[in-house]
Amino acid sequence: MNLKSYSRKTHPLDSYKAYILDMDGTLYHQFPVRACMAVSLAVYYIFRLNRLREVFEIKRFRRAIESGALEPAEGVVKYWMEEAPLKYIKMFKNNKLLSFIENQKQRGAVIVVYSDHPVKEKCAAINLNADYTFCALDKQINCLKPDANGLKYIVNILNLDTKDIVYIGDRYKKDGLCAASGGIDYWQVK
Repeated sequence: MNLKSYSRKTHPLDSYKAYILDMDGTLYHQFPVRACMAVSLAVYYIFRLNRLREVFEIKRFRRAIESGALEPAEGVVKYWMEEAPLKYIKMFKNNKLLSFIENQKQRGAVIVVYSDHPVKEKCAAINLNADYTFCALDKQINCLKPDANGLKYIVNILNLDTKDIVYIGDRYKKDGLCAASGGIDYWQVK
């Protein structure tokens, strides 16, 4: 497993009491999933040119989310953003990290998945039985990373000292800054 620490390292990675995990790009390899989705979109819409406006709806949604808008996906956008990728997420899951997380769960650690996007179906696709799942759209969270208010809510639910919690993500600008603002250790998947 290829991880890099960006924090004070209060514990060895395998000794925390709780693991908060980002989903996209952390628990599965995002590049091949995106490549497969691009091919799927192209193949689908090449034979349905009369529905090409849907591609622009998807593109508008992605841009809005990337610029910080907090909105749920609906209709065709929901299908292509949340449902269609599940088969590829399963194919390109991060087996090393998932194995490590399973070992931590077996020793009694709490496993949390926290993402800017819905995660329950993705957890099912990669066979991850998390103790808690949260996304930015949850009414208790209601913010995108790196805003740490969602993370602070999760830490409060865990009822653990922040030194006993680690956040594992793939992007320092989102996950790492969120962890730093929340006062917890951060390890980044490379």
